[in-house]
Formats: sequence, C-alpha cells, structure tokens
Amino acid sequence: MTQNETKTIAICGCPRSGNTAITKMINTSTKAYIADEVGLLSTFNCESEKQKIELFFTGKDVIGDKTPSYVLENHFSYIRCHHPDVKFIFSFRRCEDVITSSLMHGKKSGQVWAHDDLNTAIAMWDEYVQSTIYAIESLNPNQFCAINFEQETDRRIINKIENLLDKDLGLSNNHHFFIRDKYYKQNYHLPIKTLILNRKIEDYI
Repeated sequence: MTQNETKTIAICGCPRSGNTAITKMINTSTKAYIADEVGLLSTFNCESEKQKIELFFTGKDVIGDKTPSYVLENHFSYIRCHHPDVKFIFSFRRCEDVITSSLMHGKKSGQVWAHDDLNTAIAMWDEYVQSTIYAIESLNPNQFCAINFEQETDRRIINKIENLLDKDLGLSNNHHFFIRDKYYKQNYHLPIKTLILNRKIEDYI
C-alpha cells in the first residue's frame, strides 16, 4: 500500500471512551473525513444515505466511520471479512471513568443504559473490553492502534494515528481539538468517580 492510496479506518470501543474525541481530532485534517455512527462498514440498508456520506469522502486520503459497536464480535467479523484492508483505532478508558461519563451523559440525554444503572454500565464496559482484547489478539500490529485518550498526550495520540495510517495528516498543526474542562473535572467528575468506586466498582472488579 502506498502513501497515495486512500486508507479506511474504523474507530470503535466502549461508548464514553473517547471515540467521538478521536473522530473530531482526525476530522480537523483537511485530508480526512470520518463519519459518525452511520454503519458504513457493516450492513448498510439505505443506499441514498450511503451516497450522501460518500460525497464527503471525495478527495480524502483517509476515510472511515466511528461506531463503538464495530468492536463487538459480529460486527468485527463482518468488517474483517468484507473490508479486509480496514485499520482499527480502539479506544480504551478505565471502568470508573466510563461510568462517570455515562452517568453525566445519561442524565442529559435520557439513555436508559447509562442513567443511574451502574450494574448495566459496568457489564457493558466489561463486554466491550473483552471484545477489544479479542479483536487486538486477532490482528497484526500494523492493522490497529489502541488509544487511552485521557492517559496519553496529544502528541502521542497523533503519532499513533499517523503511524498506523502511514500518512502525515497535519494534526500537529491543530491545537484546538483537545479541550479539558477543568471545572467539570473538579466539581463533578472526581466526586462521582469516588462515589462509584466506593459503592460498586471495586466489588465488581
């Protein structure tokens, strides 16, 4: 595969683990377009919608789709069979951080799996982590990278993505994509994390 060929990637991993942030980071490049949970790499039933999405791919060096469930076995197996050249970006995040984010997001969006249902959220995290481990073990090192968005620096994340794709996307020139909300971390994130750890997660893990 040469530098001039279009690369296709799948961004996946447990919800609330940084999939969207990684997608936004890549989409700051004029050379890339990653769709947002359109199921482009799995069974796509609506041809008109597919055509609309493909318009955004015109002239791009890197295209793809962010869908967390791509890592689950049925979707992963389908992609490997029908799109063998796809490269994967797996997002990782600690259980307590996923659940903290899930609770906050669930209260805003009304998502049933996330809203005040710790056991369901923990089970979901476990399923996705096990699926990710299985996926990584079945791939060659040049077919994927794994990113722990909260624990890695911007530069390291950029290096991982560009090394995987063997392309310079110019991401290091974009300084606005990684936003840390200090007020949220100090006033909501940490207190709830401590509460969850004390109540549920330590016993589960």
